[in-house]
Amino acid sequence: STAQKLASDLFDRLNAEQAWQQSRAEGQVVAVVDSGVDGAHEDLSAAVLAGTDLVAENGGDGRSDPNGHGTHVAGIIAATADNGIGVAGLANGAKILPVRVADETGSGFSSDMATGIIYSVDHQASVINISMGSTMESPAVSAAVRYAMDHDVVVVAAAGNERQEGNPVEYPAATEGVVGVAATDPTDLSAEFSETGDFVDVAAPGVQIASTYPDSTYMMMSGTSMASPFVAAVAALVRATNPGLSQ
Repeated sequence: STAQKLASDLFDRLNAEQAWQQSRAEGQVVAVVDSGVDGAHEDLSAAVLAGTDLVAENGGDGRSDPNGHGTHVAGIIAATADNGIGVAGLANGAKILPVRVADETGSGFSSDMATGIIYSVDHQASVINISMGSTMESPAVSAAVRYAMDHDVVVVAAAGNERQEGNPVEYPAATEGVVGVAATDPTDLSAEFSETGDFVDVAAPGVQIASTYPDSTYMMMSGTSMASPFVAAVAALVRATNPGLSQ
């Protein structure tokens, strides 16, 4: 399929196969603080743990995603490799801890994000990916990030997609200690939508990224939301290879 071809070309650019010869991400838990993750997806079911739902009135384990965003992010990190279907996640062998903090429209509260970060730390995540943000800094989220850092957990966040709307500083990507991730296009240049600035630490592919989507489908999406999980995946690979390294 077109999605599989694009994913294969991207992994060639990232030297993913060579990386996997050095390290798989077994033993690493990457928390996806997002809109939930479709835990029944054919390409994710083996990787998705029971997490939490901070949005639904009756709670839940985070393994449903009425928006789709979190499922796409999770596939970039840990879609099952070598199973003959779909795509492969860069952090081959990692587990996903789904932490739902966004509703079906993709919106959420900073208080839930803060709670979700703390939950992730307390449930053995070694890396936390946050592909969402705000131009307003939340003291609660900043405190939760400090909690993660104090427990040696890497926090990675998207830099935002509003360069054409004034290129604002985005949080928690700009929060001290967080790895802020911008997006590049297929020519490895800065994506035209990607925010830039001193708060950005690294860039990763974020244009027309093929990944998992609810109901065992696949979708191509663009945004720093797609770039961030590539960096979270690399962090998981590094931690698997060098478990003694601090964050």
